[in-house]
Amino acid sequence: MTSTIKDVAKRAKVSVSTVSNVINNKESVTKGLKKRVLEAVEELKYRPNRFAQGLPRKRTFKSNFVRIIGLSMPHYYSHGLKLMAAAVKYRAAEVEAQIIEYLSENDYEKQRKQISEKIRRQVDAIICFPTNCREIEKSVQECNVADIPFISLNRFTCGDVYAIVKSDDYKAGNDLGLCLVLGLKGRKGRILEIEGEITDFNSIQRSTGFDDVVTKWPGLQVVRKYRCDWNAEKAKSCIIRGLRDYPDINVIFSHNDEMAIGALNALKELGRDYPVDHPDHIILLGVDGNRFVLNSIRNQFFDATAEQLLWEQGTKAVDLAMDAINGKVRYHPITLIPTTLITRENVDYVNNHWADYDLSLTGPFPVVKRGLRRSRLSTSK
Repeated sequence: MTSTIKDVAKRAKVSVSTVSNVINNKESVTKGLKKRVLEAVEELKYRPNRFAQGLPRKRTFKSNFVRIIGLSMPHYYSHGLKLMAAAVKYRAAEVEAQIIEYLSENDYEKQRKQISEKIRRQVDAIICFPTNCREIEKSVQECNVADIPFISLNRFTCGDVYAIVKSDDYKAGNDLGLCLVLGLKGRKGRILEIEGEITDFNSIQRSTGFDDVVTKWPGLQVVRKYRCDWNAEKAKSCIIRGLRDYPDINVIFSHNDEMAIGALNALKELGRDYPVDHPDHIILLGVDGNRFVLNSIRNQFFDATAEQLLWEQGTKAVDLAMDAINGKVRYHPITLIPTTLITRENVDYVNNHWADYDLSLTGPFPVVKRGLRRSRLSTSK
């Protein structure tokens, strides 16, 4: 019988993650543990599975064999998450794959149990929008043991995944920083920064991209950062407190548009929601491109957002899953999809804002009406 990574972990009396770290030459393992693991590997004649090492998977399918892809999403409270899931289903139907869908309700323990269930059902691949980027690593390891490719959607994921498809969040923050420099026109910038979750690499990258502009440009200063966990109400409370503590603030940068809406509501409550052409206007910057923010840009109360291409992320995730199923090797797991900077100059000239997609279930997968031209994609074969 062929030995597994779990057998090695049991023999060496270590965790599966420790065995994985030794196999992948991670520096975090002590010499003593490494020696025990390697001895167990040799005793059991264990050879790492081909998928975990990035080698071709030897799978063949008959022409009528249905590929089954597990889709794990945190919730459908926002239009953006609904859209990504719709894109996954749409593309899966095009390639004749079947989707088994689960919602974790933002509970990472529940998400891990759901992924374990998919593994027991022997799905061919898993596409996952992680509820927690670090806690999901255990599920990634479980998938590797089962030789099931794991594709992370919209977020970085810890662990040896087959692929990650997400926005270029560093570029998003960097573009917004440069947009701020141009918008200030030589004036000083006193900035409040509203951050996402502490474990979320998307938030970290957006902050890094933005700060790389701010720290190099004279007259710009991030006065205070608030951790608001992607929550609009938390952002509103922090902005109200921040503006009272630092009344000279003239810029608010939010790591997503949901928190930016909270910031705008705070300005309304304080009577400081001045339009763009007002001398006391506070510059508002966000990331995502949701409908409220796009309309606020049109109405000149909001300055700019870095719009994600969410539909493209969903369809690309399915393409990557099919690559894995068909044995294609990936030497670099990350696919970054550029964001689009949206300002009042181009908000009505960019076609196909994801916020304008109208999703309704009619047939095997959603109807999608796109952007200003409102063209309709086919919903039947």
